[in-house]
Amino acid sequence: MTTIRTADAFARELAEARQDVALLLRLKDAEDRVKRLIPEYEKALAADEKTEAAKVEAAAAKEQAARDARFAGLTDLRIVEVADKLGSGVLSSSFRITYKQLAWNADLTLLCLPRHLLAASLR
Repeated sequence: MTTIRTADAFARELAEARQDVALLLRLKDAEDRVKRLIPEYEKALAADEKTEAAKVEAAAAKEQAARDARFAGLTDLRIVEVADKLGSGVLSSSFRITYKQLAWNADLTLLCLPRHLLAASLR
């Protein structure tokens, strides 16, 4: 018994055959593409690493500038342990922090004002 194939069946087989040929051509060129893409990929990785390093460096510089700005104008910084009756360990101690900070008075004269801060114990 002979099976009669329609034009639609031939069209499907032809489309599958064309897809197979396209796949075959892609696979033939795959090794060359890999050889070409590896150096480009390594360049892109190196550029990304440089960009990330620059971002980290910029963030560190910004953080350092903020830290420096917090302590700008402070002088005579002293930290003294306050005697505590509970014990002699660092965790149960309190500290007195004194410093001088530059300030302006109403006559726009630069003053150096003493400040005090009592840091509570770490209990």
